[in-house]
Amino acid sequence: YNFSWGFIRMKVPFVFNNSVEEVYHGSYSAENSDGYDVDYWSVSANVAHPGYDPNLPFTVNALMMQDEGMMTSTGHSYVLFAPSEFVPNMTAVNITTPPKVNLPKLGVSAYVLAAPTYAFVFRYKVPSPDWPGSTENVPCVQSTAEMNASLANCQTLGIWAPQITRIGQGEGVETLDQLASIVR
Repeated sequence: YNFSWGFIRMKVPFVFNNSVEEVYHGSYSAENSDGYDVDYWSVSANVAHPGYDPNLPFTVNALMMQDEGMMTSTGHSYVLFAPSEFVPNMTAVNITTPPKVNLPKLGVSAYVLAAPTYAFVFRYKVPSPDWPGSTENVPCVQSTAEMNASLANCQTLGIWAPQITRIGQGEGVETLDQLASIVR
């Protein structure tokens, strides 16, 4: 796979924020509409190659994506990915938070991760079984071949399915500004 340039569009689940909330309300359900969709949710870009800088940020979580100026009015957030040589230029020393760029067509910002060489990993910790985006809605499979058939999709996760858009070589993206300008 060539994940050199691209972006992920996702509807961000409601998660517990232990830095501001004093009471944990439990999982979302018909009886508990104040509950959380998941306890923790994140997207990571896994990079496995020699020479990769282990100090590059590689994960963005739901709380980061829900910060002021990060979500559209429809509750969507974006994560951009770029070749790993573009990310260190934006990352300050001793800062573990990924850099942000403005998305001019959407009026929000997005985090930038180094493009994965292996896979994106979406982590769902204790999803509510009543939340439509729960991974419990994705059927279990027995083989790697079946798992690679991407059963976590719009049919199983609905509007909560992350949408990954890859930009191929020759499609006019050679900088982060160019990438940010095409995201809609």
